[in-house]
Amino acid sequence: MKYAFGWLILVFLLSGCHKAPPVENLPRTVELVQVGLHQDADQVQLAGQVKAQHEANLGFQVSGRVIRRDVQLGDRVHAGEVLASLDARDLDLAVIEARAALAAARSDRELARTDLKRATDLQQGGYLSTAERDHRREAVDAADARFQQAEADLAIRLNQQSYAVLKSPVNGIITALHADIGQIVAAGESVFQVTADGQRDIEVVIPEDRLPMLHHSRAFATLWADPGHELAAQLREVSAAADPITRTFTVRYALTHAPADLALGQSAVLHLRPEHPQTQLLIPTTALFQQDNQSRVWVFNPIKQIVTARAVQIVGISANDIAVAGLNPGEQIVAQGVHVLTDGEHVQPDFNAR
Repeated sequence: MKYAFGWLILVFLLSGCHKAPPVENLPRTVELVQVGLHQDADQVQLAGQVKAQHEANLGFQVSGRVIRRDVQLGDRVHAGEVLASLDARDLDLAVIEARAALAAARSDRELARTDLKRATDLQQGGYLSTAERDHRREAVDAADARFQQAEADLAIRLNQQSYAVLKSPVNGIITALHADIGQIVAAGESVFQVTADGQRDIEVVIPEDRLPMLHHSRAFATLWADPGHELAAQLREVSAAADPITRTFTVRYALTHAPADLALGQSAVLHLRPEHPQTQLLIPTTALFQQDNQSRVWVFNPIKQIVTARAVQIVGISANDIAVAGLNPGEQIVAQGVHVLTDGEHVQPDFNAR
């Protein structure tokens, strides 16, 4: 037993004198993608809805309490048709007051003219000085000015009296109600929204990377209820700024030959088809990295099994890919994990990744 224990210690000490074999440094496995020419002929489809080209928010030009409403939501109205009325009692009293002020100004003017005629006769007979006669003439001028002021004030009061009745300026449909009977509204506050009859639009939102297509594509629209019928569409309006949250732009296309029964708010799809498709080199966005203030990619050398960095120029964006210049069709580049590689590094391509 004593000798067996000694042999175990000797074997243990001898085994510690031998080093473990070094671990082989295997090349990094990378995912490759082959660069190829792609034709940007994909049709873009954008969901939207039918809207009127002209929509007006209507309100009273004076403040007051609504005592009458003659239309409901969805009613068709004609130009000049009464939509609602305000309580006009205060406005009626203001007109009566203005008429009385005008009558008083007229009497003052007639009296001043009579005084001037009398003063002129007395001055010619030598019974009144010229200065006194001139004083009477100035009084006539002042009376004329007060009369004109009273006339203008009456015209204003009559206009305000007419503003108590709200009429539709166009033929169209009531698409929104913002006030009801008994409600007090301020001057200019929206009470109705009227969409005018006539031309119809399709309104959509478009991503910023698709904006160049607006001016270089053939556009047409289809209705969700009738997808087989194409409606010609013409670009009419593009919002000046992107939405601060979605970073999209609101765009309107005029439906040039829309049917007369096209309902507002219908679901529609805008189709954009490039007129002159361009051929370009597309690579995934994950293949790019920045080095020395330049965009670069890792190009794989299949003979040496190494990767080398090459600078490229970005010429456009297409969905999740980037159009670049500086590569040749057929070359292979690293598609993933570009930030952990070094120039000239040996790699092992993963052919099963794609």
